[in-house]
Amino acid sequence: MSRTPLKGSEQLPKAGQLIASAEARALCLRKFAHHEVCAIELFAWALLRFPDAPVGFRLGLLQTLVEEQVHCKLYLERVADITRADGREDLPQSELEPFPLGRAPLPNSLWKGLGAIRASPEPLAAFLCGVGLTFEAANLDHSLKFRDIFRQAGDDASAAGGGELSEAEVIAGESPLQTLCAEKHIECISVDMQFLHSLHKFVTGITGYAGGKDNGGSVCYDNYGKKGHTEVVFMRAPRDKLPSIAQAAWSGLFNDGERQDLANKGSPYRAAIGFRGGKFGSPELAKVFDDVAGGQASLEAGSGNEEDTLKQRRLLVYDMDTFPFHQAELYHQFHDYQGGWRNQLQGDGRLHDVDCPNELVAMLKSPVVIALISGIGFCCLVCAASFGWKYFQQKFRRNGQTPLP
Repeated sequence: MSRTPLKGSEQLPKAGQLIASAEARALCLRKFAHHEVCAIELFAWALLRFPDAPVGFRLGLLQTLVEEQVHCKLYLERVADITRADGREDLPQSELEPFPLGRAPLPNSLWKGLGAIRASPEPLAAFLCGVGLTFEAANLDHSLKFRDIFRQAGDDASAAGGGELSEAEVIAGESPLQTLCAEKHIECISVDMQFLHSLHKFVTGITGYAGGKDNGGSVCYDNYGKKGHTEVVFMRAPRDKLPSIAQAAWSGLFNDGERQDLANKGSPYRAAIGFRGGKFGSPELAKVFDDVAGGQASLEAGSGNEEDTLKQRRLLVYDMDTFPFHQAELYHQFHDYQGGWRNQLQGDGRLHDVDCPNELVAMLKSPVVIALISGIGFCCLVCAASFGWKYFQQKFRRNGQTPLP
């Protein structure tokens, strides 16, 4: 296999490279394997650093450490399979790559976070936020994103591995929540900091689309409604904090079971939440939102492409395995254009470029803009016709002719 300039860097191969090149896919999986090794080291460090933590918690760290070793082994075995399929099937696995995780220098982004963890007044909470809610969450996001890319490349074996390494997420949707976390990011950040105990630089809210039956190709601002999706915000949260987050969102967005935003209407603004398993597959999560609604709205299993829920007191519950989350364009992340938060999420690998039209093109394709431009064009035509008519009337008068009726 030929070497690529991406070896040793923190940059992951682009989608086009992964689809076209088996080597790029092997490189990507090596970087995932290296992430698992770093996680193994950090969990081992935590076992030594927090000897007085509850026994159950330390056992959980140990169990996670073991699982990370299994994940690393899965990645490296798949790398070896790809390498053999690339024409080196005669070599034993130990000789396929003298540096299984890639050549130096290897990324050290996870270890860089230890400085903030050590300096925190609550280092254990900082460790859980920094490693669990940020780095590990980013890795899980990567596994789902690259699973889909591997499938596009026809590499179902690598795609299956990415699916196995993902875990549960929660999405919540309809226009007010999208507005809350995208256009007014301070509220979203305050929810993160209050309920997730995250450090100032950690943000979890990402805007996007979900709930549609058409999940093929790119889901973008100019077509998400046509594909049956609604606007949503993706967040990660510990399960024991979910009731508090759900309560904060419900009280801020709904009034007596009805959403407060009445300006945005239609299927793309229907009220929805989503998590793995949906209403029936994860009844304990559905109960959290049912309790928060307090009988003011009914939770219904989402079937995709539903009409608006306005004035119906309904909250659709989607199974994320069937109705996956699609990240929105970068220009839809934090509409006040304070790029620090967006840059942080990009740096953590939780935000990425999507194959969608740029903001100007998407705006010009908007039905509202098209109607506005059409209206302006019609008015211009009317004005031009009126001016032309008056011009010819005056011309006839100057020539002594009878004006046209």
